[in-house]
Amino acid sequence: MEYIQFTIVLVLVLGLPIFLLFYHSLRVKSRDQQEVEKRLADERIYDPISGRLLTLEEAEQGVIVDEQPRIKTDVEIDLYYQGDTREFEKVQKYLIVNDYRFIEPDKIDKKLSSSQLLAQYQDYGLSLLVELRKEIYFGVVLVSYTLAHSPIWEYQAFLLFVELDSVNSSSVYSENFEIERIGNDLLAKENKAITFDSSLKLIRTLSA
Repeated sequence: MEYIQFTIVLVLVLGLPIFLLFYHSLRVKSRDQQEVEKRLADERIYDPISGRLLTLEEAEQGVIVDEQPRIKTDVEIDLYYQGDTREFEKVQKYLIVNDYRFIEPDKIDKKLSSSQLLAQYQDYGLSLLVELRKEIYFGVVLVSYTLAHSPIWEYQAFLLFVELDSVNSSSVYSENFEIERIGNDLLAKENKAITFDSSLKLIRTLSA
């Protein structure tokens, strides 16, 4: 009799924690599944410019938004973006929050159009440009190329030093950069997809 009671107690002591752990994992999984199902059932379309979820009719009509850059939340960035696009959004948010002055692309379009580094891509577009210090620019280009017969679009960061003799630029870029002289200017472009950490290091170093 005592043996049977001991066995029952032992089963309860060892089995209860396992059951509770299993039950908790089921609840967590159930909540995650519910969230996924909820998002899939929502037929509205995410608009990255306004940050709103739009009906198909609203998307077709267009949405009027403020011309000022909008600060996206970390939750929004993590939820709707991935890969280098997410990294780009993080960099852009940092620049907006810290009041960096955004520059119109046409200020350096002519310089970039003379770049052999950018000419190697099938296409490119200037996505972001700020002036870190006088005549020192940080920017991001969206480049396209083909890899294993598949089209690739990738955000890449670059630095542009106007009149290079006025600044010691060699200390801020590494082996991940491709370097090109454009007249008296110097273009230093990362040869990999943008990351928030590497961009933040460049921005802080050259803004000091």
